[in-house]
Amino acid sequence: METVLLIHAVGLLIFESVYCGDAPVVAPFMFPPALKEGERGSATCTIRSGDRPVEFNWKKDGRDLTVSSSVDIQSFKDSSFLVIESVTSESSGNYTCIVSNTYGRDQFTASLTVTAPPQWLKEPMDSISQEGENLIIECEASGVPSPTIKWITRTANDVIPKDASSPIRVTETGSLIISKVDATMQGSYTCEAENGFGDPLKKEVLIAVRDAPVVAPFIFPPALREGERGSAICTIRSGDRPVEFQWKKDGEILEKDSNVDIQSLKDSSFLIIESVTSKSSGNYSCTVTNTYGRDEYTSSLTVTGDKNVVISNDPSSPIRVTSTGSLVINKVDALMKGTYICEAENGFGNPLRKEIFISVRDAPVVVPFSFPSALKEGERGSSICTIRSGDRPLEFQWLKDGENVISNKNVDIQSVKDTSSILSIESVTSQSSGNYTCIVRNAFGSDRYTANLAVSAPPIWSYEPMDIIAKEGDSVSIKCQATGVPQPAITWTTYKIINERSHLLMHFLIDRGKIENTSELSALVRYDTSGTLHISKVDSSLKGSYSCIADNGFGTALQKKINIAVQGEKCLLLDMEYKVC
Repeated sequence: METVLLIHAVGLLIFESVYCGDAPVVAPFMFPPALKEGERGSATCTIRSGDRPVEFNWKKDGRDLTVSSSVDIQSFKDSSFLVIESVTSESSGNYTCIVSNTYGRDQFTASLTVTAPPQWLKEPMDSISQEGENLIIECEASGVPSPTIKWITRTANDVIPKDASSPIRVTETGSLIISKVDATMQGSYTCEAENGFGDPLKKEVLIAVRDAPVVAPFIFPPALREGERGSAICTIRSGDRPVEFQWKKDGEILEKDSNVDIQSLKDSSFLIIESVTSKSSGNYSCTVTNTYGRDEYTSSLTVTGDKNVVISNDPSSPIRVTSTGSLVINKVDALMKGTYICEAENGFGNPLRKEIFISVRDAPVVVPFSFPSALKEGERGSSICTIRSGDRPLEFQWLKDGENVISNKNVDIQSVKDTSSILSIESVTSQSSGNYTCIVRNAFGSDRYTANLAVSAPPIWSYEPMDIIAKEGDSVSIKCQATGVPQPAITWTTYKIINERSHLLMHFLIDRGKIENTSELSALVRYDTSGTLHISKVDSSLKGSYSCIADNGFGTALQKKINIAVQGEKCLLLDMEYKVC
């Protein structure tokens, strides 16, 4: 209470009392942090000063909050209690307590966050794609805080990057994108969503790639002579089953007969011409068809020589008749077997005629064979081992790098008409690479042939380069090595700082022994055949970012950026930030 003296113009004194009060001041408050759904949330709004009586009012996100079955508000003379019995994700928001009295008002706002474990918004599903298509698999989840989405490959257990240049990548929204799907990309992929609350969500999906067949190139045995056996194997290196095979000769459909046999299995077809003649020469095409497309390959068969045996009186001839009428054969071989006729006549009576058959027991002769070239991991590899001559029965044996090859779930060995043996590898890996030998035996001898199977494999790090900090004047060596089939080539590149103020960087390719276009550095920086980068004398001009690249033409090239810094100096990184090294 304050007393005021007023002096009137006529000298009359008047006293009047004026009362001055305080507006309320709200004390800051907060909700319990990281509440989970189902827990109790509460806050107390109290005044730290101000005259009573006061009135409390609660708002959520700007709207009046009233008592309900889930919300209780109890107000007293200088405080108000807000209780949410069981919070949900809808309880999250900004809560404002407004306090007013006769002299003014004040308010304070606090945020309530209710954590919620991840829940699927778009659960990923299995997918079937045709080779060459672009594939998108969505994976979205809700939760508080917002879940982090990542994709993992089951085979390598690698996290798939968000690199836009990668053929397999993840978008910011969590979708998996595969550009131009091929058979090597099929398999299991797992999407994981987690936010640190509750159990993370995991969903494994299977991506299947339906692709048209791809025929592996094949050849016939070279320079076949009449009477020899000719054969070829048509196989698919990739493509979905079932497949249908068809053989043509010079564009006309080839049918089985007494001299031509065609046997088709699930992923290969065998053409065998038991005894070739000049008419067997021509272009033979194998066409393979499935639901998703077709492919064809053509190979030429050339028959040379003549099986007809010339008999003369010349003593130097390998087959001759003596003056007494005896038949002499020198150094019998398989081509000399067959029917011979001896005739005797003198012009009187009927001539004498006797037909005889000469059999030649010969050891087998294996026809050279090969595997499809540049096979990729996951493709099929097969070859046929057959003989161009030799007596039956025959025994076949396969070796890999000198060890017996045994049939298993991935390797199949089959016999065809007791004259050929087929080795099929359902899905080749780097371990399938090696030298494969086919040995053929009969009662009269044996023969063998060896062919190499090479399976290409993308590069993988065997020694990944790392950042280094070196003292000025030191010499340093940085190893960078990778394995793969064929062996990856290693290259180094660098970004040199041209102008630090403008952050101008220039890119240079390091050749073995020099940095191109920077002759002043050629004596200082080089890398050897093993991929190791050598800097003979570190100085400030050589600091910066260097990249090692390993590439063999198969799969995605490996690239690792490292930073070479000089101790005690500031260094400019590729993200245009400085730091003291």
